[in-house]
Amino acid sequence: MKKLLILILTLAMVMTSFTACGNNDNTEPAADDQTGQVEQTGDVNTDEDAKDEEKTEDKTSENTSDADQNKKPASPSNDKDKENNKKDEPKEEVKPSAPAGSPSKIIDKIYAKKEVSLPVATTELDLSDGEMFTAITGLASSDKVKEAAYSESMMGSQAYSLVVVRVKKSKDASAVADEMLNGINPAKWICVEADDVRVAAYDDLVMLIMVSSQLKDTVTGKEMVSAFKNVCGGTLDVSKKR
Repeated sequence: MKKLLILILTLAMVMTSFTACGNNDNTEPAADDQTGQVEQTGDVNTDEDAKDEEKTEDKTSENTSDADQNKKPASPSNDKDKENNKKDEPKEEVKPSAPAGSPSKIIDKIYAKKEVSLPVATTELDLSDGEMFTAITGLASSDKVKEAAYSESMMGSQAYSLVVVRVKKSKDASAVADEMLNGINPAKWICVEADDVRVAAYDDLVMLIMVSSQLKDTVTGKEMVSAFKNVCGGTLDVSKKR
């Protein structure tokens, strides 16, 4: 009886061992399979991610290259064009000032350009002597005049008078010249009269010349204007005759 019980227990233990071994065999492969699936899945995702990253990098590089192509360097021709335009721009010419010196000195310079074969005398004009100032210049007032001088024949029978005034402001020279031309009395000598009356102006200098045409072999108004023009550097702002 005891032997039978021992045999039964031994068989039971053997069966139990086989059962346990079978369970272990079934479980472990399953775990391995799951692990393999996980590992395989991880590998697939990693490859896809790598491909996505490569595509992203390719697009980024393409965009960067396009941006680099769009960024064109500034054309050097634009700078050259600007420089050429500056060179082509007309330069403002600076107008030379009228020659320096008192009006009597200017008269001497005029005579140096055109000699007058007459017995003339040059006199500085007193601006405070209103009556004399008007008779010589034809101006009603000396308000715009800085200084003046005149040269006339010492013989009353010769109608000749050269007047030079320097105005206070150059902008008034043209108006002063017009007033002198229209205000002067060419018959102030009473016995003779000047029929060649002209004015000229440059900067702040104004010249009045009146002479009788009977003296044309000696001097004319045109010749004196030309001489004044040369003294002023070859340019006049005003040149008129009555």
